[in-house]
This record gives sequence, structure tokens and C-alpha cells, in this order.
Amino acid sequence: MSTPLVVFRIRYHTKGSLGWEKYSSSKKDDFINYIEKGISDDKKQDDFLSYVGNPEKSFGVFSQNRLLNAKDKKELREKLRSTKSIIWDAVISLESAYGKEYLYSNDRAMEMVNKVFPRFLKEAGFDPKRVNWYAGLHENTDNRHVHISWFETEPSHYSRKKRSYVYHQGRISPACLNAIKADVERFFETDQDMLKNHRKQLLEDFKSNPLSKSYSQYQDGLKSILKGLVEDFPKDGSLDYSSGNMAPYRERLDEAVELILHNPIYVRDYQKMQNNLEGYDEKMRAICKKNNADPKYFLLSDKFEKDLKRRMANVADPTIVCRV
Repeated sequence: MSTPLVVFRIRYHTKGSLGWEKYSSSKKDDFINYIEKGISDDKKQDDFLSYVGNPEKSFGVFSQNRLLNAKDKKELREKLRSTKSIIWDAVISLESAYGKEYLYSNDRAMEMVNKVFPRFLKEAGFDPKRVNWYAGLHENTDNRHVHISWFETEPSHYSRKKRSYVYHQGRISPACLNAIKADVERFFETDQDMLKNHRKQLLEDFKSNPLSKSYSQYQDGLKSILKGLVEDFPKDGSLDYSSGNMAPYRERLDEAVELILHNPIYVRDYQKMQNNLEGYDEKMRAICKKNNADPKYFLLSDKFEKDLKRRMANVADPTIVCRV
């Protein structure tokens, strides 16, 4: 069996449990200090990996795209000491060569955590807006790894039994654990920005070539659809594609956008975007299969197609056909 590229391990600590003082900052040698310096005075520490005490191999504590300064860490410790939430900690560890190739700086670690961790929280049943987290990159072992610890700032799970909101109770499905491993690989090995740039270019081309300038190049079928939409559109209320007001017209709007995208002006860029989407989804299916993760979390072809049609329908002005 091949060595996994990404390992994700997680556990949680309740008040009074073994390790609570360390994670809740109730002792001097706490977990914040450990993440920041990569060392611990606690010789009996129970952690995921065995660490070499080398402060030069740790890069500081960060949260949401910035390193924490002394004031930030003081405030964080105060919150940890007073929280009634379970405190969680996890480690994302990369295979040795893979980590050296992809996890080459603290900025890269911050970018990765900010991209994948909120999705994990949401899928695991947390409200990311009600979670306080901090993390740090360590390279004091052969496998570069990122420690993450977090707690809820307020209860966000409604308990029918208690008829009130409660803190997360510590059960996370294996599907969520597999998904974050696939998501880490997705972050390092795929380029969603390229796909977004294709979509942006199509929209910019469409804005610079309104129907009035090149209308003769479109099919008669498109003209018929647009004229019908103009006649049927509601006279008041929102005309935004996603609004409930436009629900009866979306099928025809999608048909019109499909015809526009297959016009010679746009079809080359559109096909390029589709080919890249297919390549992305094929890559993600392989990553998900390897990590036993559900591909539905990651496949983009259908989502991108729908989003492109929504954006183009909002940019288009069907009433232009009345003036051509």
C-alpha cells in the first residue's frame, strides 16, 4: 500500500480531561506556546507526532491570513481560559517529498488552511463564523505539518432535547475527515483561478460585444427566444436571474445563453473552459478515490456551467432586440 500524501488526525478535549490545561491555556506551557516554538517543557505530552525541540523549525502562530502578535495571543489565551466549548486540535501532515514540494512557506500554509479549513468546519457541523481557530506550520520532522486548534465562540447547534442551542459534542463523520484530505490535495494540485479567469474572460467579451453591435451573427432562434422573454418578463419586481420572480423564465434564459456561447465570438473560449473543467473534475475523481472521499464535494463542471449562465443572463439585456 502506498504512503498517503495527506494525513489528517483530530481529537477533542472537554473540561477536566487529560490535556485540558494545556489546550485551554490554564498552564504556562500551553498549546499556543507549543505551536509557536515547536517545543514543549512537558516531557509526557500526548501528541500526534514525536517532535524535536527546535524553535527554528516553527514559523509562529497564525489565524485568518495573519501572524498573531503578542496582544492577539494574550486575547486568545483569555478566551481559551473562559470558553465552555470543547477545544479541538488537529494536524495536517504531508508525506515528506510532497510537503517539501508544496508546503514550502508559512504564507503557503496560511493560504491552504484559509481555503480548506472553513469548508471542513461547515461540513463537520460547525458555523465557521462562530469558531475561533489558530494554527502553525512545523517542519521539525521529516513530514511538514500544520497544527490547528479551535473552539466555538458560542453555541450554534439546536438541541431538541434541551430546547436550546448547545456546543458541538465531538462527533465528526469519517466522510468529513476523508474530504479534508482530498481538499488539501485539491488545493495543492489544481488551479481553480485558471477556471475563474476563463469565466471572467467570457463575461468581459460578452460585455464588450453587446447584441446591438453583432446581432446579425446570432441565430434567428436566439432572436425569437429573447423577444418572447421581453414580452413575458414581469413588469415589476426583481429581474435578477436567481430571484424567485424569474423562476418561470430561467429555462429560456439558459437556452438563450447556450446559443450565445456557441456563437463564433465566444465558442473558442467557452470550449477551452469546458475542457479545463473536465480535466479538473477528472483529477478530483482520482484524488477522491485515493482518499475515499465523496467527489460531490469537489466536482465543478455543473456548478460552473450554472454559474456562468446566471452571470451572463444578468449581464444581457434582452430588450435590446426591440431596438434592432
